[in-house]
Amino acid sequence: MEVALEAGAEDIITDDEGAIEVLYWPADLRAVRAALEAIAGL
Repeated sequence: MEVALEAGAEDIITDDEGAIEVLYWPADLRAVRAALEAIAGL
């Protein structure tokens, strides 16, 4: 979650079932996506 916030995500919401929602501005999509793919090894 910290990686997404550092890459430009505005907020991260989790629920009781373990789902994660990452909120970001459209202009930050590429940076947030690249950061999450990097830690996932994609």
